[in-house]
Amino acid sequence: MLAVNVSDTRRKIYVSNFFFSLQFGLAFFFNATFLSSLGLSEKMVGIVFALSYAASLVLLFSVPLLLRKFGNYSLFFSSSVFLVCVSALLAFSLSPIASVLLVATLIVLNIFLYTLLDIFLESAVDSTDGIGKEHGLFLTVTHGGRIVAQLAAGTLLLWGGFTYLYGTVAGVVIILAFITAFFLRNVREPVYEKLDFASVLLRLYYSTDMRHVFKLQFLLYLFYSIMAVYTPIYLYEYVGLSLGEMGIVFAIMLAPFFLLEILIGKFEDVRGEKGVLMYGFLILAVTTAALSLISTSSIVIWTVALFATRIGALMVEMGNDVYFFKHIDASKAAEVAAFRALFPLAFAIGPFLGVVLLFFIPLYAIFASVGVIMLLGLVTARTLTDIH
Repeated sequence: MLAVNVSDTRRKIYVSNFFFSLQFGLAFFFNATFLSSLGLSEKMVGIVFALSYAASLVLLFSVPLLLRKFGNYSLFFSSSVFLVCVSALLAFSLSPIASVLLVATLIVLNIFLYTLLDIFLESAVDSTDGIGKEHGLFLTVTHGGRIVAQLAAGTLLLWGGFTYLYGTVAGVVIILAFITAFFLRNVREPVYEKLDFASVLLRLYYSTDMRHVFKLQFLLYLFYSIMAVYTPIYLYEYVGLSLGEMGIVFAIMLAPFFLLEILIGKFEDVRGEKGVLMYGFLILAVTTAALSLISTSSIVIWTVALFATRIGALMVEMGNDVYFFKHIDASKAAEVAAFRALFPLAFAIGPFLGVVLLFFIPLYAIFASVGVIMLLGLVTARTLTDIH
């Protein structure tokens, strides 16, 4: 096998992550709107998303077995090629049933590929001391790609609707597949051990702080899952924003993840992770609930309001990640895998929760409901042991 420079390998992984995040961001906030345009009700859209993420959760628990059998490179490349085919088919006007199945497959493949990309990064970091820094850079590239995607999505939707959007997704994934084939072939494949999730449950049972950290992460992902499905539908169907305007709104909405990480990091140095989590959940709860009170169709007001919710989300994400990795070292693969699995778990439950709520409340009130749920995070964060 060829000798590979680790630093050079990481740069190639960052480039791969940018293109992955670009294609992911192009479709992420518009899949729900696309399904709605096919004639699916808000409840049916929620069910499609919930089932898709439930399927991705099952696949995620199969990752250790698949890695031992095929290796990360082969899985990532073959899944990328499959994603090209799925995205290209979505660019054509197919039957509603076929389109729904393709969107579900696209969601599952994206969750799977993101997990494999994260494993590429861990394989390229040769010391536990560099994990935090590398994950920070990895997340910065991720958010940068998604912001660019939102700006591009608005233009693509104006030019050619969903045909151009999904066609561009396919084109970006082709680039990702080429990068994988030529630059990630020689990334070191570690020994993939069988994960013992029973030990994770035992640790959560005996560690109150770890149990609460998992709860907080689940709540954050629950927020993302409900907002990702119902915010685009509400802005398009009820507020009356065009698809192009929505792209601009979502790009600015995500800006805190790219612009405010250093500032919030300094705030974390002063207040500690517990303080950041408490303030983060308070901001998240208040700003999300306030969305239910907005009756205007002003793009400026909606942009500012959604931007504010992501400041709270960023504080929660940063505070919880740091707190988690202060309790877990790199050898605790089962804990890290279980922590990752909270994403598809929450995204499977969140849309179903939204469907249930919509039987009792109108769509605009779902934001107030999510805000109230986020207050549980504030209560839980207060019970954490302050390790600042």
